[in-house]
Amino acid sequence: MTILVGIIQDRRADFTGAIASYTDAIAIAEMTPDSELRLDVTYLLRGIVYVEIGMYDEALGDFTQAINLNPDYAHAYNNRGNVHTELGQYEEALADLTKASVIDPEFAVAYYNRGNIYLKLGQLELAQANYIQAIKLDPSNVHAHNNLGIVYQMLGEYEQALEMLNQAIKLDKKRSSAYLNRGSVYESLGNDDKALVDYNKAIDLNPESAVAYYNRGNVYLKQIRLDEALDDYTHAVTLNPEYSDAYNNRGAAYGLLGYLDLALVDYTQAINLNPSDAGQYANRGGIYQDLGQDEAALADYELYMLLSGNDDPAIQVRIDQLKAKLGRQ
Repeated sequence: MTILVGIIQDRRADFTGAIASYTDAIAIAEMTPDSELRLDVTYLLRGIVYVEIGMYDEALGDFTQAINLNPDYAHAYNNRGNVHTELGQYEEALADLTKASVIDPEFAVAYYNRGNIYLKLGQLELAQANYIQAIKLDPSNVHAHNNLGIVYQMLGEYEQALEMLNQAIKLDKKRSSAYLNRGSVYESLGNDDKALVDYNKAIDLNPESAVAYYNRGNVYLKQIRLDEALDDYTHAVTLNPEYSDAYNNRGAAYGLLGYLDLALVDYTQAINLNPSDAGQYANRGGIYQDLGQDEAALADYELYMLLSGNDDPAIQVRIDQLKAKLGRQ
């Protein structure tokens, strides 16, 4: 009975109550060895609640206990693997998810989760293989279709990407991320009109998506629809104040509109958020040069060359011109 209560409490987001109920169930089962209650399942359920509230160490302990009680418990390995993934412990996560798929070769979710790790690690062929297997086992897995579409786009296989993302949308017409990703594929193919349609849909479905506003802003920027681009970049940084690329591109829009002081503020903020991005120094250097702040412009151009490791002829010309102007030849 306490397990059933815990399940109901979990579904109602009463996580404290659910943990208490599962803990009571575990105590009762341990005191009554003949109980029909499955301890391994109870530890798994409590571990899932711990994950929901971000108590990952406790979750790891419960999933491990479930595995100790039942070494063939594929779901426990899968869940423990997901916690390792959350903690950035990818080697341990892969080991657990592989074990889950060995125990149960039909366990589609384990392949999907393993694909997610390979995607994070940039091992695209391995991610692709795992997503394909997940879809083969569960053709209704919209997440696997969506992520396989991302992989195909990263591999430059745009038609396959569209096929997967179209299927994801067919499976779930309200999945904002699928429209967002399909819009990105259309943009890569140079079809900005279709990209805008998808970005609009993604925003309609999820107005809290900073990436969707950023991506749509990029299309507007390419089309020199600068006021609309500014609005979208502003939405993006409002939703995600750490979004350095959005500050950088809003700076570009301000620069094109002639608002150099505002462009300078945005480029500086982008650099503060991501000081290793070489391109932002070149962009700010251009604004400094337009403002007549030659020392600052030269410093930014030289930082760009140092960080990028490229011999950019256009920037080198600017450096040489500024050095000559400042008498530093």
